[in-house]
Amino acid sequence: PDYLCCEGDAIVRRFASVKLAFTALIVPDDEFLSPAAVHDLFRLYPNAPVEFKTLEAKIFGLNRIGHFDFFKTEQKKPNILWPHVLQWL
Repeated sequence: PDYLCCEGDAIVRRFASVKLAFTALIVPDDEFLSPAAVHDLFRLYPNAPVEFKTLEAKIFGLNRIGHFDFFKTEQKKPNILWPHVLQWL
């Protein structure tokens, strides 16, 4: 659970000093970062506002999105998903 902060208090203070707003993408079928893990990650930034957005494959007519497929240009996914993500950015 302390993988990112195992270096001690100095790194915890650095995370806490971040005050920028985040938009965090949750992909429920991500094989590396579960929705709970994404929420845990952003608990490292207690002073930064976070808006969580969920990308569900079925809403976009896809079987899955996964962790890396979002960025693979040979897939149709970037053409389907990026317009939505760009609205949030």
